[in-house]
Amino acid sequence: IYDGDWNRMPFIWVGAEKYSESLNTAEVPKPLSLEKMKKIGAKVAQKFKLVRVDFYDVDGKLCFGEITLHHGSGRDKFFPEEYDYKYGELLRLK
Repeated sequence: IYDGDWNRMPFIWVGAEKYSESLNTAEVPKPLSLEKMKKIGAKVAQKFKLVRVDFYDVDGKLCFGEITLHHGSGRDKFFPEEYDYKYGELLRLK
């Protein structure tokens, strides 16, 4: 998981059964269309309290993937767990 400036975040967010295989992930190169992804993703996200907007970069061309309202069906976990609480505190459902 990367932030908006393409800095790798100090946690993973996966299903518990995939936890051990997720620990040794390689760095992902910054997509050429990252700024477009952020602009379009932010516009789509305005309509939702929580949403994941997936894009793919294919040789600099932006491709839409999907909109997900419940990442991992709401069952995936943050590792380390403290990030579950940090991000949970940011979510305002009312």
